[in-house]
Amino acid sequence: MTYLTKIDMDNGSLPLAKDSLRALVKTKLSGAHRSIIDVIWLETYAWHDESSDHTEKIKKRRTHARIPYQVFVEETWMEKSVISRKLNELVDWNIIIRDKNTSPYTYSFNVHVDQWDKTIFRDTRVYRSVNSLQDSQQFTEQSTESLLDSQLGVDRTVNSLPLETPNCQGIADPLKKDKESIKESIIYIEHQAAPISISDDLFFETSWKAYPHKKGKGKIKKSQITRLNKALGLDHFLRCIERYEKDKPEWQQFMHGSTFYNSGYLDYTDANYQEQNSRASPDKMTEQDLDKLMEGW
Repeated sequence: MTYLTKIDMDNGSLPLAKDSLRALVKTKLSGAHRSIIDVIWLETYAWHDESSDHTEKIKKRRTHARIPYQVFVEETWMEKSVISRKLNELVDWNIIIRDKNTSPYTYSFNVHVDQWDKTIFRDTRVYRSVNSLQDSQQFTEQSTESLLDSQLGVDRTVNSLPLETPNCQGIADPLKKDKESIKESIIYIEHQAAPISISDDLFFETSWKAYPHKKGKGKIKKSQITRLNKALGLDHFLRCIERYEKDKPEWQQFMHGSTFYNSGYLDYTDANYQEQNSRASPDKMTEQDLDKLMEGW
């Protein structure tokens, strides 16, 4: 393995359309996916004929190349099995084009973004800042119909004469109502981001009652219960159990509880579960992801 000690432009550069990056940063691709794309860029856009002068080098850059697996291994330091899986996913999502009629296979980056699988893109819902009504770091959707004139920057004075203040007894303060509405929205958003905190004992007692095959209880470590409780929460884990119970074929025996709690649940988390057994999601949750998620709480 060769370790880089310094990044030097004199060692080569590549012409890359900014739209390529604009499209990719909006996707849910993993770091492994991006590494493979980078290698393909290195072998295509960054390639040039060493024997040509500078002007000719620019003209002779290529958009597709035959790339052996060993090149992916040497450039990414990933296992061949991982490279094969991630490459297949990129081809399935139509981000990478692969020609199997050559040896080694020929790869190219698909610049037609409208042909990419739409499921790889993040949701486009955007929240507005409401720092004039609530904590500046919170975000929520806010209708302008219920906002005060001062919030909208509207001046309704006529001929510079002051207006009489109407009698508002019995009418709720609209700003107070706005704040309450925003606070509820913020609480909802926060609950979407973090599981409700309960004790590990309550988490295990409740979820164990819901699990259909109560075998191997003594083999479930307390540390694993803590991980599940902190990272997923009770409601999320109960959904995993419900999905597993619904999807298990009748001929197949239930997993022992210890198996499900230790790793069996992973296929049924919100991130991983898919109703119709469609292609794998690019942000599939793993045990490592669960550890990282738990560190944040």
